Amino acid sequence: MACKAVHSHLLLGLMILHAIIIEYLFVSDMYLLYPIKVPASSGPKNASSFEEPKLDLNGIKVVVGIGAHIVCLISLIGALLANNISAVARILPPIVVIVILIFTLAFNVPAAICLLLHEAPKHPGGFSRAVRFSMILSFTTIAYSLLVIVVFCVCKPGHESLRPVGGPISSRQQQSRDGDEKRSKEQAEEKRSDEGKVKHSSGTSRTENKGDVPSPAHPPAREPAPPPPPPPPPPPPAPSAPDPTQAAPSPDGADAKKESDGLYENLEVPQGFGAAPPPPPPP
Repeated sequence: MACKAVHSHLLLGLMILHAIIIEYLFVSDMYLLYPIKVPASSGPKNASSFEEPKLDLNGIKVVVGIGAHIVCLISLIGALLANNISAVARILPPIVVIVILIFTLAFNVPAAICLLLHEAPKHPGGFSRAVRFSMILSFTTIAYSLLVIVVFCVCKPGHESLRPVGGPISSRQQQSRDGDEKRSKEQAEEKRSDEGKVKHSSGTSRTENKGDVPSPAHPPAREPAPPPPPPPPPPPPAPSAPDPTQAAPSPDGADAKKESDGLYENLEVPQGFGAAPPPPPPP
């Protein structure tokens, strides 16, 4: 990223040159547009009423030079502000500064030519030293302006208008942003503390007022109600109804079966009524 300070210093030097030129032109006293009285071509020469007034063209040249350099100085002040103020640099790209420099050249060149053609017959050598020095500085300013234009075209300053949206910001901008956030936080904390003090003072006044008023008598405490009785146990389940299709077992038959089983336990089988022997094996 280009160094913005270098571009600002170049613009500041150009402004200083224009200011010096304006000062020298004012000091020269050659900007007075007083008329030069010339005797008339006919009539008596001793009569002043026949003299024709005539403007000094050399004074007009100096006035043109002063006005042109004042316009250049004001334009360069605007270019310097557009290059350094972040709020303006965020909107105006560096091409605006280049256009302003070209605009100053359009005024600087005619001013230098007018100062070059200036004549001072009453001064030694036929020229004014202050005007001649201003003319030299004017041509130097033209070359200096061309150099600054080339620098701005080749190495553009780090304007915020050239930075993409969401890109990194400079350290100076980050510091200013951090300072603003810190200042806003301090103001919010001071506001909260002031509100807390106001609430605390209002609460203390309320408590003091409450202490002066007698508090009403508390009603007597009521005895707690006895606990409710426990719920009754659930009734036992009802017996299932017998199936009518199946005959109910009789208790007499079960006892008779048990008695008949016990009668034959101790009986002995007589001989000859036992089981038949197995047949002999075949030969």
